[in-house]
Amino acid sequence: MITAEVTISGELFNLPAMEKRIIAAVDEVIDEALKDFNATKATFKSPNTTFDFEVQRAKRQGDTISGFIRTDNYIYYILNNGTGARPRTAKTAKGMSFRSKYRAKTRPGHIGSGSSSRSGRWVSGIRQVTSGPIQAREWDKTIAKSRQPDLVKKVNAAISTK
Repeated sequence: MITAEVTISGELFNLPAMEKRIIAAVDEVIDEALKDFNATKATFKSPNTTFDFEVQRAKRQGDTISGFIRTDNYIYYILNNGTGARPRTAKTAKGMSFRSKYRAKTRPGHIGSGSSSRSGRWVSGIRQVTSGPIQAREWDKTIAKSRQPDLVKKVNAAISTK
């Protein structure tokens, strides 16, 4: 492993001004990423699933400048991270009725949503069924990957500006 230590003199650079430009650059990317995260909310049509994202603006913490976007919404967590197969039990004495085929509105690695569809024959009178796993949408990873080049470009511009 190779390590290097570099000390930058305040006489060569206006470090406080550079830090402000870097923080502004990170905030710009956070704003763009927030638009992406809000686009994922198109999946949630029910009034019971309205939620917002918490945004921490960029700030310096020790040697790091960082910010974040997050939510504690449980349904968002399930869709973003996925689940394994799970049992579902009928809530009425008659059992469940459902179509045998289903296509989700969203897909992994894609921001936004389309339309869902249900097709196939009707299945009814089932008391318990094992639902298939929910595929992880990984919106957080998709957005981070798509915004990384923009972050590098903006921070480099902030560093090279005098």
